[in-house]
Amino acid sequence: MATNFHTHYQPQNFDWRVFLLLNEVKDSDTETDTDGHEATNRIADTQDLDSVQHPYPPEELNRMRRAGIIASIFSVIVGLVTWVVWPLPLYRDYIFTKSFFSGWTVVSEIWLFFCLLVASVYPIVDGRDVLLKAARLAWQSVTGKGKRQSQVEEQKGSNDQSSSSAVEDEKREKVPSGGEDKSKNIDVVSIS
Repeated sequence: MATNFHTHYQPQNFDWRVFLLLNEVKDSDTETDTDGHEATNRIADTQDLDSVQHPYPPEELNRMRRAGIIASIFSVIVGLVTWVVWPLPLYRDYIFTKSFFSGWTVVSEIWLFFCLLVASVYPIVDGRDVLLKAARLAWQSVTGKGKRQSQVEEQKGSNDQSSSSAVEDEKREKVPSGGEDKSKNIDVVSIS
């Protein structure tokens, strides 16, 4: 309430075109531009927002405007149907017959299950690959297994193989001409 009141009586005159300057956040500590120089803050450095070009091409902007118009039209239609046309018989002096009430209830239940499918089930089906990957990574994180563990095991296995081959080479070098092996007590330490 207070925010709405404050915004209405003391507007800030904010220029929304400043959002065109936003770009992807990088993980590096110091960002550099394509020439290798340290990047500057585009938002702070821009004085004239009229010269800023939109990051999307004009064809994409036209497609988004068209999609926005279609979404607005369907929003108005669905709003009118669900808030005016569908409950309109309830606001009259109409007494439902049993068959009309049964039909009304059946259609309401069909809409209910359709909405359940669209709002709950479809997002799960559509994002099943991402959900499975997230669940797999979470399970590996909880159990302590996963890429890190398998990489450590692979690295350890390759180190053990290289260590054992190095030990065998070392043994061969230490074997005297008499054929007797005097290097039986060699400690192998693999560093991983």
